[in-house]
Amino acid sequence: MTTSSLLPRIGVTRSRSDPRDPSIFGNYAACVERAGGQVVWLRPGDGQAPEAILDSLEGLLLTGGADVDPACYGEPLDPRTIISESSRLRDALEVPLAQEALRRDLPVLAICRGVQVLNVALGGSLCQHVEGHQEAEDGSSAFHSVDIASGSRLAQLLGLHGQVILNSRHHQALKNLAPALAVVARSPEGIVEAVESARHSWAFGIQCHPERATEVPGAFQKLFTGLVEAATVPAGRA
Repeated sequence: MTTSSLLPRIGVTRSRSDPRDPSIFGNYAACVERAGGQVVWLRPGDGQAPEAILDSLEGLLLTGGADVDPACYGEPLDPRTIISESSRLRDALEVPLAQEALRRDLPVLAICRGVQVLNVALGGSLCQHVEGHQEAEDGSSAFHSVDIASGSRLAQLLGLHGQVILNSRHHQALKNLAPALAVVARSPEGIVEAVESARHSWAFGIQCHPERATEVPGAFQKLFTGLVEAATVPAGRA
């Protein structure tokens, strides 16, 4: 068995085709690899069942990207929601993948679109448009303060609580919260910025982009470290 095969295998979702900017998904890979994990890319549209995909993984990272189709949570399309065939393919992969990963109690980290997928997969819904949280036309991130709840598992993981300044690159947000999730961070206007599950061993969702490491406190690398550590296979199980 090679050294690389001993590393926890983290499934990382991405779009069907490669984006023009390789760093969009490369940043996620860098954070996982820095934490000691092995990245396994998960692209939509290959027809594999969630069970087959997860059989070879120890953890799941749901990444950012396009809007989630409101049909996934039973609501009509808002004109400001942008849905494409590519985004529907991601929904078709990621929603059942999140459900099966959590059923197996695999560690799950969900980022931006990912936290929205996580909430929908567990029975929640989304607000299809919020103002003031989107990146600028030149692609630069917005920034705002976020209040992390003291005593939450997230606060313990990060070693941070109270007000922190984070990046923001989204126009949708969590609305009706899934029963399995608890809100552990909000923006000043009350938008849900992070959730965690008390029903699963390790499951966190965060609305900011911690993979853009220069735009968030250094402690946010602990999200990736925590994911990899939770996914580490005990000796004898590999």
